Amino acid sequence: MNLVYAPTAWLSLDKSIDFLQLQGVPENKISEIVQEAFEKAETLKKFPFIGQKETMLFSRKNRYRRLIIRFFKIVYFIEGENIFIVAFFDTRQDPEKLRSEFL
Repeated sequence: MNLVYAPTAWLSLDKSIDFLQLQGVPENKISEIVQEAFEKAETLKKFPFIGQKETMLFSRKNRYRRLIIRFFKIVYFIEGENIFIVAFFDTRQDPEKLRSEFL
């Protein structure tokens, strides 16, 4: 399986980092969180169905799944041999932002 990061994944990651900074999270902790998220995303290559179905996005064309790391949600879908990462989302934000801003 291949990991493909959609442009929305990078945008959502930037916005999540901004959110963490506004919450006063130290830069070294933010780096740890981001590194952990990327490491967890890599596990999808071996176990693509490990994430639960993303219930907020059932009405969408793609069957989105989510993988939770601490308070981060990695949103992705599987198509053929590709796993498309579409968002990194801090779950302490308004959940409507996920639906409206990134997907």
